[in-house]
Amino acid sequence: MLSVQAEETYYFYSITCLSAPTLGIVAGGAFFSSLGGYNNPRSFLWCLIIGSTALIFAAPIPFSNIKWLTYACVWLLLFVGAFILPTLTGIMLNSVEESRRTTANSIATLIYNLCGYLPAPAIYGAVAAKGVGTDDAIFYERMAMGVLVSWSLVITMTMVAAFID
Repeated sequence: MLSVQAEETYYFYSITCLSAPTLGIVAGGAFFSSLGGYNNPRSFLWCLIIGSTALIFAAPIPFSNIKWLTYACVWLLLFVGAFILPTLTGIMLNSVEESRRTTANSIATLIYNLCGYLPAPAIYGAVAAKGVGTDDAIFYERMAMGVLVSWSLVITMTMVAAFID
């Protein structure tokens, strides 16, 4: 697909997984603290605006043949997700009764992991496996990646629905 050696993928993956979420959380924390934290009414609007940029970063990933563009988009996608996640979690927990916040946080983390991290490799594998041994293998690999990055659209639509409500 991108004609990248396994070693390069390993290094990119390692650097991305260490740097993008870490820097995203730090930068997001600083940004939202300067706004007054997650209790500020503008915080959710900023989460929606910044989170919508994930769509811009996700869109070229399945179609790109340029490895550095793909690398940059994946890094930025993870950065933006980490940038807004703590604030969105704070907003969510702030909407729950104080006596139930610990349980709400645990359930939110469980759902985040069950609906986010856990199914991603299985979904990718199920879609990409349809092309194994065919001339369309690259098409199915790109389609699998498209399915994964399309969650940015689903999440943005969910945030818009919450903002409207």
